[in-house]
Amino acid sequence: TEDFLIEQGKSREEIERFRDAQIKDMKNMIAMFTRTVYGTKTRGMTGEILLKEALKESIKVGLIVTNLKTEKGGVIEFAWNLGDGKYIPIDSKMPGVFEILEKYNLADNPDERKRYQKEIINKVKSQIKKVQKYQNLSNTIDSCILVVPEVVLDIAPELIGIGKQSNVFVCSYKEVFPIAHVLQDQYIRLKEEGDIGKYKRIIRIQFQILDKINAKVESIERA
Repeated sequence: TEDFLIEQGKSREEIERFRDAQIKDMKNMIAMFTRTVYGTKTRGMTGEILLKEALKESIKVGLIVTNLKTEKGGVIEFAWNLGDGKYIPIDSKMPGVFEILEKYNLADNPDERKRYQKEIINKVKSQIKKVQKYQNLSNTIDSCILVVPEVVLDIAPELIGIGKQSNVFVCSYKEVFPIAHVLQDQYIRLKEEGDIGKYKRIIRIQFQILDKINAKVESIERA
């Protein structure tokens, strides 16, 4: 990764600033987010505000870019800078999830908890579909990250697999950096392969499109 960033014109000093910022933010995340999302610090806060607070050092040095504009006129709230004009979109919009989590946490009745669990799963599934519009744009890669409270993945770990089918990597706040690094490493390796890597990316995108078509066809058949 360092060699790749140097090739893109990044200095050793700038790379070290990126690294130091990541270490500070990872410490912030571990201190800021426990297994539950409740308490005086997080009550009433949205996912975007929490993520911005946790990523503040990386935002300062430019590793994470905020409000990235796309050619379709949309804006990506957070994006991981790959250093060559490309970005990994990071989304954390979870409207209403925090309130449902609180109800789930307070519910004693198993049926009631099951109902809240289903609501949470449906909301995250809906957001997985929404964030796919950020993939494969002129300044983004074919993968993106969706950040959710850790307790959501405790309640419904299957959401990770559901997201991965569409190259949407669902993770908790503490896992943003490891996943972004893995995606960056994959991107660099494909880029180093030249035309072969380019064709691999095109084929992967085509498979994503075919999967979407297949899902639509299955829905039509069921109807």
